[in-house]
Amino acid sequence: MRPLTRQLVAVLGRGVVPTSDPIATADDVGLVRGDGCFDAMRVLGGGPDAVVENLDAHLVRFAGSAITLELPFDADAWRALIADAVAAWQPVPEAVLKLVLTRGPESTPGVATGFLTLTELDLAAMAKARVGVGVRTLNRGYASDAFADARWLLGGAKLLSYAVNAAAKREAGRQGDDDALFVSADGYALEGPTAAVIVLRDGTLTTTPPGVTGILDSVTARQILAGAAAEGVPARHGLIRVDDLFTADGVWMVSSIRGACPVVRLDGHDLPVDADWHRRVTDWSGFGGLAAGRDELRYALPLIADFPDAASRVRGLVAARCRAHLAAGGTLNEIAVALGVALWAARPLADDEWPDLRSQ
Repeated sequence: MRPLTRQLVAVLGRGVVPTSDPIATADDVGLVRGDGCFDAMRVLGGGPDAVVENLDAHLVRFAGSAITLELPFDADAWRALIADAVAAWQPVPEAVLKLVLTRGPESTPGVATGFLTLTELDLAAMAKARVGVGVRTLNRGYASDAFADARWLLGGAKLLSYAVNAAAKREAGRQGDDDALFVSADGYALEGPTAAVIVLRDGTLTTTPPGVTGILDSVTARQILAGAAAEGVPARHGLIRVDDLFTADGVWMVSSIRGACPVVRLDGHDLPVDADWHRRVTDWSGFGGLAAGRDELRYALPLIADFPDAASRVRGLVAARCRAHLAAGGTLNEIAVALGVALWAARPLADDEWPDLRSQ
């Protein structure tokens, strides 16, 4: 884990507090038993101009997790705390806002603990993931309908007890991959430790349904499916056979923090990434546009000499964004400004060619 570069902490009933102040007791059951829930979303900028992405949807999901756990939830109090925290946050390009609610101290039953953190995101790590991840499938150990009629399993709640999820990420890393994908004992794709899965096949986008599968109802996956449907692209919830992932036209791991990350390798097998479809999926997720192209370009430039195949793949992603901008009536000058390149370089980038940008 990297050292935190910047963080803010705020507590329900207290407001913003110094990061070194105590916020929970030693017997808080959220700490000692994982008895609590959380939610997380991306924040762009800070202060009065900050944008908290999909706040309403995340608060609805956070409230749902609290209800599942039978914890008290005051939406107005959380909104006020978020507003205070964001107003006090010094602007950075991207940050993660995490909301945490526990059952509180064992010694004082009925007194819940609620707090939030705002933490600056590692933009280099985000850029790397957003241009492609290697994924390892890992058996979750139960069937795809294991949560049917079993509310005590707390299916669909975003629980604090993430030890299994963290262990899965470590296992994926040991096998040379960036992320994990949990699969059911009966052979279906479920979700990643911190992401949903979206699959493209024959022009249709599919993501695993919540409910009996027990997986989290992904805000980002719903946003992508809604965006696709609005443009006439078939999009649905449905079970996905693991074997079908290897022959799909595209696979993405999607989340509110990293956006839509194309899966370029699954269990050691290369997967295709269609640049135009990736552009559409990232646009629908809210992580697209020329701003994403700028980050992709910055990531790709150092790879040209030593990793030409990877650089070429990312160049294709940038080209797709440039072409879409021009098709919508945009100009080469706008592309140059957004990507941070000279005007003469905009046309080659739109044509999926490498101008020599390393001297810029």
